[in-house]
Amino acid sequence: MRKDLLKEKKRRKYLKYAIGEIFLVVIGILIALQINNWNEERKLRKIEKTLLTNIQEDILLDTLDLDYNIKAHERMLKQENFLLNLMLSKNIGIADSINYEDALGYPLVSIIHKSSFHNMQNNFVGLVNNNNSLKKLISRHYDFFYNAIEILENNSESHDFYEKKLPYFRKYFNVIDEENVFKLNPDSDDYVQGEYIRRTIIPTNIDNLMNDESFKFELSEIILQRNIIIGLYRDIIAKVKIINTKIDNELTSTK
Repeated sequence: MRKDLLKEKKRRKYLKYAIGEIFLVVIGILIALQINNWNEERKLRKIEKTLLTNIQEDILLDTLDLDYNIKAHERMLKQENFLLNLMLSKNIGIADSINYEDALGYPLVSIIHKSSFHNMQNNFVGLVNNNNSLKKLISRHYDFFYNAIEILENNSESHDFYEKKLPYFRKYFNVIDEENVFKLNPDSDDYVQGEYIRRTIIPTNIDNLMNDESFKFELSEIILQRNIIIGLYRDIIAKVKIINTKIDNELTSTK
């Protein structure tokens, strides 16, 4: 057709034909690019959905450990308050109502699942673009709240309440040949289970115990700090509920 047009010296028609060909080629390229962009966008949204789903599963799994630690702290806090009231009031009549094993307590650790969050940080920076507020909320949850609770529970000697109380219990208490069944997690079937034998602890020098001002001060500070930690745990669980709802909304909107 080009040759026929040129032979007939219909250059204007030839030019229109050539421009038409170029236009069709450009349109084809643009369509191909757009289809490729759609495919890439669809792949990214699929990765984003998987990433958000994994983070959601992680934070919901974390609540098992968080809830266990709250209950353990509350159980120990209750008996610490009873013990401090005994020491301050010097009312020996309430001594037999205290569970001294829980008043001594045991060490706790906080286990946080961070692999999905680290995957987002290391490999998919900027992926969660549709909802920047959700990305900020998730980042703050891990960078601040989870780091704070790990420092308090796992990495700070100043919050090792068991070690702080142990010297006083060695001084004023004895272990007797009476067994108590200690259940690691009696209230949930979804967490680590276990029953252990713990010997009964009884006070042996209660007068000196009630007059130990150093122990009173230490116990008072432990009670304050334990209340702060319980409050932080509750804040974290509240944040988990908010993040879970927002992820649900995001996943629904991207279907």
